[in-house]
Formats: sequence, structure tokens, C-alpha cells
Amino acid sequence: MTWDTRSAGLRYVAIGDSVARGFVPQCPRPWRRDGCDFRLAGVPLRWFDEPETAYPVVTARLISEALGRHVEVDMQLTCSGMRTDHLWRDGGPTDILRARFAEPADVVTLTMGANDLIVLWHRYLIRATLLRSARHMIPAAGWRLLERRLAPERRRTLVVASGIEHRLARVLEWITDRAPDARVVITTYYVGDGGRATSTEFGRSLVEAVIAGSACGPETVAMVDLAPLLKDSASRPRLTSRVDGLHPTPAGQQVIARAVADAILRRRPETSSGPSSNPSMLPGRG
Repeated sequence: MTWDTRSAGLRYVAIGDSVARGFVPQCPRPWRRDGCDFRLAGVPLRWFDEPETAYPVVTARLISEALGRHVEVDMQLTCSGMRTDHLWRDGGPTDILRARFAEPADVVTLTMGANDLIVLWHRYLIRATLLRSARHMIPAAGWRLLERRLAPERRRTLVVASGIEHRLARVLEWITDRAPDARVVITTYYVGDGGRATSTEFGRSLVEAVIAGSACGPETVAMVDLAPLLKDSASRPRLTSRVDGLHPTPAGQQVIARAVADAILRRRPETSSGPSSNPSMLPGRG
């Protein structure tokens, strides 16, 4: 492995869903025109996006400050509502994935998988969110009955999780083959709802699928686990939304960005087992 030490700018391709897009589940802004076309109950998800606070944008700024090099961040593959099958379908990369890697990439981050499962879990998650404020008023037996009626079968969840794992592994393999010198970082999720079904069935299945998909991918891909970063519910300011317990607040995005930037600025595993003493050894383009 050779590294280009020229001080040229870096191209950063961010891939992800609403967590990486900066989605804030409150205060919709109907006048927002930019963004993706995904909708929930007919409402464009882009109305809730705050991409300027999203971790890829903050990460790009941190890398630029650390290296003294311009970092161009491409957010075209970061969209609220994105699923893994938007990137990998019928055994190969989709056109939108190919298009973003038609040019060389130096840095790649990926946060994806939640929306694959939300297709199954949306009824439960919406009800759980709406009932959150009244949770203490619902008898335990009633809450367990509600979970059983609304939560999908575990078997179906595991089937979808297996698909997430497979597609993530293939996407990571394809990206590292197309951009062999790029720093690639994948993140997990932090599902902080606290409900039994959400934490054990939805959250655990999702995180385990992402970790397994990363483990099946190339060894050079770094992993950033969001759970230990965001789980401190007593922190001020809050790191995750009070509305759904899943989406990071702007403060949470800052925390993620610092961890992701740190992972990117380290050497590749085969070059060094610890943090790089010379972070300028990132690839550069002439």
C-alpha cells in the first residue's frame, strides 16, 4: 500500500440515511426545496433535514482543520429514508451508487440499515413514540399486550436483518475495490427508546446486522459504534431526540463527527495499529 502525501483536496463521499442527513423529528420546514423525495404518510422527509449540522458535514470540517486541506463532501447518497437496497440490488450496485464513484473517493462514511427494518416496525415505532409521554400511566400487562400486537414477528425481523448484513458487506466490498486507497468508516446505531421490543428486537437486530455486515466486508473498513457515544441520557445538552430517542441532536451529531474524524485520521490497520503520527498521510488527488 502506497500513500499519496500531496496536499491536494480530498473527496469525501457520505452514504447514509436520516441519521447521517441530520434529520430532526420536529419543526418541519415546508419551504425546504432541497433534499430527497422520500415521504412518510405523504409528508416529505426533507422538511425535517438539517444537513448543515449532520455528522458528515462536521466531519469534513474537522478533517480539513486537522490536515489543512480542502475536503469536498458529496452528500448525494445521504438521504432520509434510504435503504440498503437503494445501493445494492439484484446482486450488484445500483446506478446511483455507481454514479457517485465514477470519480475517485478519498474518504467514505456509511450509516444505513435502519429503514430496511422500519418498513416492518413503523406501526410499533410510531405508536411507541406517541405513547411515550403516557408510558407511566399504562399498566405493565397492557403495555406487553400492545407490544405483542404491534411488533412484527421475530422471524420476519431476522430475515430482513440478514438482508441488511448481506447488502452492507457487498457494498463495502464494492466500494473498497472501486476506491482502494479511501478511508472507509461505517457506523452502527443507537436506539435509545428504552422499550423492550424496540431495544431487544428492533435495536439489537439492527446493530448486530450492521456489525456482521461490516465484519464480512474488507478488514480495512473501520467501525464506529454509536451506542457508547450517545447512550448517556443524563448528558446536557441531549445527544438524541426526545421525540424518538433515535435521531441525534446537533450536539449528538458533533459527538459522532469527532469519533468518525478520529477513525478517518488514523492509519489503515495494515500500516499501523495505533493512531497515525502523521495524519497527512491520507490519499490525495492531483
